[in-house]
Amino acid sequence: MDNDTSNLYQTPEARLDASIDTKGNYSGPKHVPFSLSLQWISKGFELFKRSPGGWLLTMLVGFLMSILANFIPLVNLVYGLFMYVFLGGIFIGAQKVYEGEKFEVSYLFAGFSRYPGRLILLGLMPLLMAMFVGVLAAVFLPAYQGFVDQGGGSGAAVFGIILGVIMMLVTIPFMMAVWFSPVLIVLHELPLTTAMKESFYGCARNLISLIVLMVISIILMMIGGVLAIVGLFVVMPILFGANFAAYQDIFLTKVE
Repeated sequence: MDNDTSNLYQTPEARLDASIDTKGNYSGPKHVPFSLSLQWISKGFELFKRSPGGWLLTMLVGFLMSILANFIPLVNLVYGLFMYVFLGGIFIGAQKVYEGEKFEVSYLFAGFSRYPGRLILLGLMPLLMAMFVGVLAAVFLPAYQGFVDQGGGSGAAVFGIILGVIMMLVTIPFMMAVWFSPVLIVLHELPLTTAMKESFYGCARNLISLIVLMVISIILMMIGGVLAIVGLFVVMPILFGANFAAYQDIFLTKVE
């Protein structure tokens, strides 16, 4: 497939427009043994060790960009729309590190050369999701408050549980649909809807493994938070690498 974007994005040191060898054939989502998923964090750490300086500098630049965006009115909203563009670039960088190259800050912006429109549309999804949850809250919370005001403790509790279950039934499938979408778009050129569908099935077939990965990620983030910003700068690349390893195992065959 012709995907010459050399005029759109190129740096002297990194050919971001070059074809990406994923070291495996795309097979679509499949179930992987739970034991294999336990290696994802260690694989993420291995990717970090191959190019720690580039990873750390990229995390610093991303952090400064987010801080700056939050101080400028409306820019934070626009920045949120580009979140998956930046994330897609990070996965391009992870792929390059996997192939033996060094991670460079320029990869943070590599998503702008690989289907940025799809990634920006993906960035709209959390906003639409938040709006939908807001509508649900506006509809159901008055009824819940009515239970509370009338002193119906048990009824209010049951209603609260039902409302919580509804929220989970809405948000969890959304999270599953977007989890692997950025990497599937930038590395395999999948259309947005196809990427979201494949991501959903990949998560559904490995739900326990991904829940464990999420729990471990939260624990590592807490540890990184205790160690302040520097700790988070180390933890974040490891987690990006772990998700990249999960993508390889779930969606590729013959990974070397």
